[in-house]
Amino acid sequence: MRRLILTDPLLRAALQALRRAPETAAALTVGLCRLAPDREDLLARSFRQIPWPPPADLRPEEAVLLRWGTMVLPEPEAQGRALWVLGEDPAGPPRLHGLDGVAVIGPGMPVWPDPPASEPSARWIRTRGALGEAAWRRLAAARYGIIGCGRTGSLLAEALAAAGARALILVDPDRLEPGNLGEMIPLPEGAIGRPKVEALAETLQERFPWVAPEPLTVSAAARPALHALRTCDLLITTVDRDAARLAAGVLAALYLKPLLDIGAGVGLPGVQPRVGAEARLILPGDSCLLCGGGLAEPRLASEALARAREVETPAAPRAGSLRSLNMAIVGLALRLWEELLAGELPASRWLRLVWIGGTPVLQEMAPAPRPDCPLCAQRGAGDAALSALPAWLPTLLKS
Repeated sequence: MRRLILTDPLLRAALQALRRAPETAAALTVGLCRLAPDREDLLARSFRQIPWPPPADLRPEEAVLLRWGTMVLPEPEAQGRALWVLGEDPAGPPRLHGLDGVAVIGPGMPVWPDPPASEPSARWIRTRGALGEAAWRRLAAARYGIIGCGRTGSLLAEALAAAGARALILVDPDRLEPGNLGEMIPLPEGAIGRPKVEALAETLQERFPWVAPEPLTVSAAARPALHALRTCDLLITTVDRDAARLAAGVLAALYLKPLLDIGAGVGLPGVQPRVGAEARLILPGDSCLLCGGGLAEPRLASEALARAREVETPAAPRAGSLRSLNMAIVGLALRLWEELLAGELPASRWLRLVWIGGTPVLQEMAPAPRPDCPLCAQRGAGDAALSALPAWLPTLLKS
């Protein structure tokens, strides 16, 4: 099974070029994500216009051709290439030759073929009515990787499960402590001392029988987590330290994954603003984690990721945690994802929620673009770049 994944900006640019010269084709340069011996994702990195019929000197990495309006499905399959043919209505179902599916990362998160039809249950009738059937089906069918499964992460896992999500990969190396129980979703006292993700997975399965959580008791910087998270449709970080956040940011760039980064904190008296939270939804066609706000400790995070493990770094000083604050930012973050699925969110978004003088203030952040970003340069490189991670990771520190 071969599926093509490409970003909305890349698809739009290719279609614009083909409209100007409909007698040509677009040759897509792709990276590779090998998920199983018989299953792989082709990750579109760039394109160039070529004559039609295609010349014989195509580069090996130009594995997919995009053609506008032709009724002919000729040579490319014999050359080991796939062909995606668009008719007069590019929004309609594409005709695929040598491909089993297409996913576009951007507004609406369209996929072909459509996700399986939802079960005939009235459980989510109001969510489906408010969000729209197509958007809800994509929400329910998506595979989620949640990195950090404490206060905020457990609340988000619960919210996704309650909305109909089924596949959750839960990544956290920590064990459950008494201080975790106050703000997380309800977990039994008897779970204290056990791996946090195992206790969370059991509770989710008990409350939401349709959910199939996969707990991973390792850091997101460890190789088992990196390889498992490649299979997800949305990566979510709710972590205190930057190595795991950088690991998710690297995966999002290499494998064209949306990244939802969430944080909340209560500072010390005299520190302003004392209470705040942030949610960043980063789309790989726009930017990356480094472009979209960066990291507090990039050097330590890169060194830890190069060693394939988390590292103890000083956490920002804070007085504690508030379930109300975690709930507020989880709700905002989930709304960003829902708006993207509904086609209402056109680009990446960074929201900051603070309380000033007792009044909540929602700020929209606008990080400066970085045309020379070294992580964006690896966009869509897939397995080859992940295997060579220690070699190119130091370049992130030089930017």
